[in-house]
Amino acid sequence: MTYTFVSVACLAALQILLALNCSLNRIILKRSHGCDEDPENSLYRAIVAHRNACEYGPILCILLLVCSVIAAMGSGMPAWAVWLGPAVVLVRVCHAASILLYSLRRPTILRRIGASGTYVLCLLLCGLIVYSRFS
Repeated sequence: MTYTFVSVACLAALQILLALNCSLNRIILKRSHGCDEDPENSLYRAIVAHRNACEYGPILCILLLVCSVIAAMGSGMPAWAVWLGPAVVLVRVCHAASILLYSLRRPTILRRIGASGTYVLCLLLCGLIVYSRFS
């Protein structure tokens, strides 16, 4: 459970840091609201990174916590599932970093790893929950 709690805290910290980055970009660019949809604009990239984290962070936290509770109950969760929390944090950080550091005009390998890793891990966590209930 410790890995799960630390992972959830890291995902929350990532969300807060991405929000702070949006605020700092607004201060620097003197934009109190709105933003030009320019893939090279740092504020636009900050908003996209934060928005994407808002989309996936909550569901990932819920899935990780449910898996952790199932594991604590001894209900068929594999031992290796404990490493899914750190893996989730890693792919989400990769995705956010790729958006903040590189142009959005075309995907980078880091963004592909972050996006595909997010999808795979979400589906894997869902599958583990269902599997644990029927095993």
